[in-house]
Amino acid sequence: MKKTGNLLKRTFGILLIIFMLIIIPLLYKIGYLPIVGKAIAGKKLSVYVDNTQMQINRPIKVKYDWYNNRYVCSNPSLSLSYHLQNNSIHDGMVNQQVNDKLIEDYKEIVGQFPTNIILPEHVFIWSTINADDYNIKAQRLYILEVYNTENLSESESIKMPAKIATDFIGYLDETYNITGIQLIYGDKNGMYDIEIRADSFHALEYEKLLKSTKKRSENELPLSYYEWLESN
Repeated sequence: MKKTGNLLKRTFGILLIIFMLIIIPLLYKIGYLPIVGKAIAGKKLSVYVDNTQMQINRPIKVKYDWYNNRYVCSNPSLSLSYHLQNNSIHDGMVNQQVNDKLIEDYKEIVGQFPTNIILPEHVFIWSTINADDYNIKAQRLYILEVYNTENLSESESIKMPAKIATDFIGYLDETYNITGIQLIYGDKNGMYDIEIRADSFHALEYEKLLKSTKKRSENELPLSYYEWLESN
């Protein structure tokens, strides 16, 4: 009986190890680690609050946001969150400052493009910083429904989203670091998407943008595309 009990314990221990080896990487992939993740997030945000001299008199408490896969500060007066996957912090106030600047910069950027490129009325950036070095940024740029009235071939169309994204990023100054993007592009040959998450701190390059370009199927085309096509 003793040998049987020991065998059961060893078997249970082996199964537990296998389970942990499988489940922990899966949890980390969505940015969640039981107990440990919450402690890390709370510490990183507390240090950030201290270093940025925010006037907060209460301890920083966090909870996991399952919908957005991040730890968020439970204090309603703070728009702070921590992403475990790439050790980054999102500060809502700083993000607003970045977008206020982008609004002004965008006015000049629009004029840099030829008249056949129709940019959207607004663009947006989701900005985060490295939790250990606040000078390092990871930013995702959103440019939705760009249209091109130029008469292009299919092979030319597939390259245009990456070219437009590259040109747009090139017109931004050194205060930006675009590491992710969502761009929707349309011309007479259809609509194309580039979707790259800002999971790293490496600036986007043309080759990665081109590789990530996907053409939409006909049943994925929105009404706005057909309306544009009809008017052009």
